[in-house]
Amino acid sequence: MTPRRRKIYRLPREERPSMSPDDKNPPGVPPEGGHESSAPLQDGTMSFKTESSDEPGQIYFPPLRDAGFKPLPARAEPGARRRRQGPLIARPDSSELDQRLESMARRAAPTFDFFLFSLLAGVVLGVGYLFDAPAILFFGLLFAPILAPWVGTALAVAIGEMRFFGQTLGGFFTALFIVFVTGLLAGLLGRLFMPLSTSQLFLHTQIGLFDLLLAAGGAVALAVSFVRSEEKPTLVNLMVVYALYLPASAAGFSLGAGLENLWVQALLVLLVHLAVAVILGLAIFYYMGFRPLETADYALMIVIAAASAAAIFAAFSWGGNVRLGGVLATPTPLATSTPTDSPVSEPTPTRQPRTPTRTSTPTMIVTPTPTSLPTPVYGRVGPNGAHIRDEPQGTAITTLEQGYLVEILPEEPAFLEGTTWVRVRVKTPTRDVVGWVRIDLIATATPSAGSVPVSSATAGSSPTSAATLGASGSYAVVNISESDATLNVREAAGTNNPLVGGLAYNAVNIGRIGAPVDLGASEWWQIQKDNVTGWVNATFLTEYLPSETFCADPQATALLTDLGTALKNSDGAALAALISPRHGLDVRLASGNAPINYSQAEAADLFTSITIQNWGQGATGAGNVGGTFKGILLPKLLDVYSANYELDCNDTSKTGPGGNPWPSEYRTINFYSVYKPATNAGTDWRDFLVGIEYVDDEPYLFALVHFERLSGP
Repeated sequence: MTPRRRKIYRLPREERPSMSPDDKNPPGVPPEGGHESSAPLQDGTMSFKTESSDEPGQIYFPPLRDAGFKPLPARAEPGARRRRQGPLIARPDSSELDQRLESMARRAAPTFDFFLFSLLAGVVLGVGYLFDAPAILFFGLLFAPILAPWVGTALAVAIGEMRFFGQTLGGFFTALFIVFVTGLLAGLLGRLFMPLSTSQLFLHTQIGLFDLLLAAGGAVALAVSFVRSEEKPTLVNLMVVYALYLPASAAGFSLGAGLENLWVQALLVLLVHLAVAVILGLAIFYYMGFRPLETADYALMIVIAAASAAAIFAAFSWGGNVRLGGVLATPTPLATSTPTDSPVSEPTPTRQPRTPTRTSTPTMIVTPTPTSLPTPVYGRVGPNGAHIRDEPQGTAITTLEQGYLVEILPEEPAFLEGTTWVRVRVKTPTRDVVGWVRIDLIATATPSAGSVPVSSATAGSSPTSAATLGASGSYAVVNISESDATLNVREAAGTNNPLVGGLAYNAVNIGRIGAPVDLGASEWWQIQKDNVTGWVNATFLTEYLPSETFCADPQATALLTDLGTALKNSDGAALAALISPRHGLDVRLASGNAPINYSQAEAADLFTSITIQNWGQGATGAGNVGGTFKGILLPKLLDVYSANYELDCNDTSKTGPGGNPWPSEYRTINFYSVYKPATNAGTDWRDFLVGIEYVDDEPYLFALVHFERLSGP
C-alpha cells in the first residue's frame, strides 16, 4: 500500500534545520516503510506513527503567519449579510441615548456666533432682494449659521422638556426676527428705487412644490446628521436655511417696500415650511428613541404637532394669495428668424373699430377774430384723396387724387363739429376750382413765415398727410395741470423757437393746420386758436368731444364692458387693445397721487408683470403703497366689476368727500364713474373714474382714478 503524501510548507533555505550524516531521514519526512497517521499537537507540530513502530514521531509544520500570510476574513452567507445590514436611518442603542442627548443639547444651545451670522445673512439677503439678484441671495445663504436651535426645538418637543424648548425656540425665533428686520430695512431703502424688479421676491413669497420638498428633505437630513455626528452638516443645513431664511427676509422686505398683503403671504410661506420641518423633525427623533419619560410630557408633542398640521391646512385653504407651484409664468419672448441690424418692433394690439355715432346737430364755429394765413401756402392731397366742397360739409364740387397740388387761400378756417376746414384753390387747364377741404386731408408743402418746412423736418422724409396720423377734428389741451397754467405755443416747431402765445390747461376747440413735424422723440403740430397760430408739442393735445356728444356715444359704454371682460379673464392682449395708442393709460391709486403710465405694449403684460411700482398714498394713510398692478389695482377693479356697478357720465358725486376728484390735467377728457355701492348700509363702496380719449373717432382708455372710503370714523 502506497502511503499518502502530505503537502507541507517548505521553509526558506536559511530557516531549514541542518542534517547530520547520521540522520537517516530529513526532518519532516517519515521513516522508510511506514505511512503517517497524524494528529495535531500544537502550532507547527504534528505527530505520526509508522507501521514498523508504535512509537509516535513528530513532523514540524511552521505556522502560515510566520511566512507572511494573513487569514482571509470569514465570508458570511448572503442571507446573513442582508440580516446584518442596518436600516436607512439607524437608531442608536438605548445605552447611547443619554450620552447623545447630552451632546445634542450642548450643541443646540444658541450662541453669540449664531446671532451674528444670522445678522450677516439677513443683510446680504436683503441686498439680494433689493437688486433682484439670485447670486447675492445664494451668497447670503452661505453666511447663515447651522440651525442648531431649530434642531434643539424639535428635540425638546420630542422629549417633552419645556425649559429646553423655551431656550432653543427663543433663540431660533430671535434669529428669524433679525433676518426679518434686516429685510425690512432693505425694503425701506428700496422705496428710493421704485419701480423695482422683484422676480426673486415673488418666487419666495408663494408655496412651491420644490420648496416644500427641500424643507422636508433638509429637516430629515439635518436631524439625522445631528444625532449621528458632532460634525457640522453644512450641506443639509443650507436646505433648511433656504426654506426658512429666504421667506423671512422676503416678508421683511415686502413690508418695508409697502407691498400690500405680500409680506403676510411671505410669513405664511415661512409658517408652512417651519411646520413641515417641525413635524418631520419630531418624527425622526421619536423614531430614533428620543421620547418623553413620563406620559404627561407627551402633551407638548401633541400640541406642537397639531398646531403645525393646522398651519399647513390653513395655508392651503386660504384663498388665492398662496398657491402651489412656485415658478412664476414669464412672457414668451418674441421669435426672430434672421438677425438684422434694424430693431424688431413689437406688434401693436388692435381691436375691431366701432361705427362712430354722433347725435348732435352740426354747428359751424367760426373764429371771431380773422387771422390770415401766410400767402401763398400750398399743399398736396394725402393718400386718401379729398373732395372739394362748396362749403364745409357741403356738396362736393370735384374729387382730387393723391398728390394733387392745392393752394390754401388766406381766409379764416372754419370749425364744424370738431373738424377744421380751409378754403383752397385748384388750378386746372380750363379753370380754377375754389372750395372747402378738410385740413387733415392736406399735407402742407409751403410753410408759413418762420416755421419749419414739413418736407425737411426729417431727413429723407416726404410730406405726410394728417389723415394718416389720425387727426380728424378739433383738439383740446391735455396733461397740463392747473398749476402749470398754459401750454406754450411757438413760432416754429421745437423748444428753441420763440413763443407766440399760450393755451390754457382747459382750452378746447383748437384747430390743427397741416401735417405734423417729427423732431426726434417729440412730434409737433401747427395749431390755430382764436388769435394765436403756432406750433405745440402734440403730446399735450387730444381730440376733443363735447360732453353731451360723449355721453350719448354707445362706443364709450361698450369700451367699459370690454374693460371688465379683459380684467376678469386676465387677458393682457385684450386690455392692451383698449388703451390709448397716443397717451397710454394713466393709473392712480388716489386722485392726488402721481400717475403710473402704461403703454399698450406694457399693458399686455400687466397680469403677469412682477414689476413693483410706487402707487403713492393709500386710503389707510400709512405711507406710500408699493406693489404690482396685479397685486394692488386689479383686486380693486375686480371688486367693482364683480358687483352690480353703476355708470354715471362725467359725474364725480360718488367719489366721496374731497377737493377736485378729476385731476385738472385731465379736465378736457370725458369720463365715466364706475361705482360699486356699499352693501348693507356699510362703508365698502368703491369708485373708479375711467377717462376715455378718442383717437381717429375711436374711444380708448386714457385714465383710471381710484376712490374708496378713507380710514377713520
